[in-house]
Amino acid sequence: MTPMPMVIQQYFQAVNQRDITLLAASLSADVQVQDESETYQGVASVCAWQHAAVARYQHHCHCVSWRQQQAQWYVDVEVSGVFAGSPVTLTFVFTLVQQLIARVEID
Repeated sequence: MTPMPMVIQQYFQAVNQRDITLLAASLSADVQVQDESETYQGVASVCAWQHAAVARYQHHCHCVSWRQQQAQWYVDVEVSGVFAGSPVTLTFVFTLVQQLIARVEID
């Protein structure tokens, strides 16, 4: 398996450690995240979204598998927390620009 880029590893480390500073360091200035039919644009918005999600779901992410297809990384993640159906496996699709996360789509 191809190694996962360090910036994506850093993203999940930040989520699991509840480290908003580390999360922000992994994001491009104009980052965009799409989750649950909502779009969050910019570092401050994405960090606020993640802070709210952690407070609501108390979730933890475990990367199960990952693969690169063209310019995107597909990461299958087991997400467990305080929500119906936990744990679930979600696919995070990352687009990287200059070794930072420019876009994340969570499906």
